Amino acid sequence: MAIKQISPQEALEMAKLGTVFVDVREKNETDFLRYDLANIIYLPLSEFESLYLTKIPKDKNIEIILACRSGGRSMRVAQVLEDQGYSNLFNLSGGILDWSALQLPCISKE
Repeated sequence: MAIKQISPQEALEMAKLGTVFVDVREKNETDFLRYDLANIIYLPLSEFESLYLTKIPKDKNIEIILACRSGGRSMRVAQVLEDQGYSNLFNLSGGILDWSALQLPCISKE
């Protein structure tokens, strides 16, 4: 199955309905600006290989949204998860840049 690109609005609605949302940005990025969502999983790309087995749900059919700053790193992670057998993966197009530009829920240190 191909990894589907979704808009920030689609991602927000899916997250509100309980879809797993994984932010793969590094801690210094999330300290500055975060997605304001319940039950978000923060899994920095630099720690992905060592932590994904403990942080990502084991059910490989569960829907997972992957997000980062602009959509590049999250797409790489989505491809890795797809290679591991996950089949319902969504990449947030435009990442937090588009999310915040649309004034969707964020927590900012500014």
